[in-house]
Amino acid sequence: MYEYGNARIAALRQRLLDPGRLRQLAESRSTRDLVDQLRLEEDWRQFFSTREPSSSAAMEDLYEVIARHRASRLGVLRRWYEPPARPLVEALVLPLDIEAVTVVLRRRLGGESPEAIGRSVTPGGVLDAAGLAEVARAPSLPSALRLLGLLALTSRSAAERLGALCESGASWETVEAALVDACEQARDERAAGRGGDAEQVRALLSAERSRGRAVLAELLDHGIDSAAVLERRGRLAELRDLARRARRDPLGIGVVAGYVAAVESQAIALRAIVASVGAGWGRDRAAAYLAGGGA
Repeated sequence: MYEYGNARIAALRQRLLDPGRLRQLAESRSTRDLVDQLRLEEDWRQFFSTREPSSSAAMEDLYEVIARHRASRLGVLRRWYEPPARPLVEALVLPLDIEAVTVVLRRRLGGESPEAIGRSVTPGGVLDAAGLAEVARAPSLPSALRLLGLLALTSRSAAERLGALCESGASWETVEAALVDACEQARDERAAGRGGDAEQVRALLSAERSRGRAVLAELLDHGIDSAAVLERRGRLAELRDLARRARRDPLGIGVVAGYVAAVESQAIALRAIVASVGAGWGRDRAAAYLAGGGA
């Protein structure tokens, strides 16, 4: 059930940037230099445009490259597994879809054309670019939300409730919060099976939500800066521990969970490097994101 997919993941893990390479990237003299360094990596070369960006555009391009790499590496995982493993894999990668769908709907709300959205959409872990383009082309926001049920991102009943909520005149913040809740419910439904692998995924989801509640409490008690520090430390520690533990479960869902965690950790570290090199972060601040690396 897991052998083929886990073997593919084992090969992909070898391409992750190790801590030493991340530290080298953090020493880049400029964003242009950082682009040139990343282009030397075989696993990253394909994500760069052939055009040469201006210095002012290089940093923004790097953030987009990191997002595309992350989506590409996580979006392919579900294809390598058959049920009953596939729903568990989907539960692990579905946060990518929450982000992607939210961005598409916000851009719709902001008046962008479906064509413009479709050309630049970053795929999710369950919905590919074609599915997200369908959401972008839906005739209205309520119909776009209902489409999520037809595309099997959420249940059809949850998607219908989202569409009705949008039609009721609720604020977009309310609709978006309900969308996140519906997607989290979809993660729970995918992880509802029997056996140790499903139990492991449920434990991971529970730990993730406990951390989210702790960050929210920190935000309310001590403000956004303190909450951001707690989120950074908690999430990175959680991701890196999970990435390490995955090696103990070569024939189960732990390999997938560990690889997802390693890719997420790598993306966080690279975004910190971009901010350090191009946006004036201090080296000490960026270094807090690099300990442990992505591999």
